Amino acid sequence: MKRMNIIKFLRVGGIALATGYFSMFSGFAQAGDIAGSVHDFSDGVYADTSTYTWNTNNELCTVCHTPHAADTTVSVAPLWDRTLTTTTYDLYDTSTTFDGVATIAQPNGISKLCLSCHDGSIALDSFGGVVGTGDTVNDMNGGSRNIGEDDGAGNGFLNNDHPVSFEYTEDTVDPGMFASTTGGITIGSGARTKTGTLAEMMLTNDAGTLTVECTSCHDVHNNYVGTDGTRLLKVNLTGSALCLTCHNK
Repeated sequence: MKRMNIIKFLRVGGIALATGYFSMFSGFAQAGDIAGSVHDFSDGVYADTSTYTWNTNNELCTVCHTPHAADTTVSVAPLWDRTLTTTTYDLYDTSTTFDGVATIAQPNGISKLCLSCHDGSIALDSFGGVVGTGDTVNDMNGGSRNIGEDDGAGNGFLNNDHPVSFEYTEDTVDPGMFASTTGGITIGSGARTKTGTLAEMMLTNDAGTLTVECTSCHDVHNNYVGTDGTRLLKVNLTGSALCLTCHNK
């Protein structure tokens, strides 16, 4: 093989390997684009137009991901770069909806990554191996994006929020839920959409078990769902379409 062909092979092969790597560890469906979304922390301006200076490198991806020295304990997201929350949460347990089938436990996997910002316990500049001292999610929009409400002592509250990190039990056990194989589920809108089954678009495959996570409703890289774009929703709320994607009501 000639030198030029070898170089070409390595370049193309490298791209293929990289693409396969990120596909293998994506774990959840995305249809959007992080640039310009509320998760774009490269421009120094929050969605509520207040300013910040904690992202001193002005890069978009490295707030969550890094090409080198990643946290290898995190297998549900590629090349993870952020500090993980250690908060223990009070969970939603007042409903009979689950009929004793689903076990509601502490958030894990992808949902724990989300809460590492959204319980307000960790500074937003806690990435790249640095313990941050800057803003927390409480400093954006008066704390309206603080979901887990960490009280500063490691106690969080998810007892009034939709449960996450539980197995999705479909129609054979709970007739109030659509089967995971239900097709024609479209997420995103505008320039970016993606269509597939409920399992592919809304659920997380955790070692063969389909689970409901924060990413079942929200697309961390999404900026395209109409007026709901600031909430990073996969499906618009009009007519409760998001709820009715899973709930057969």
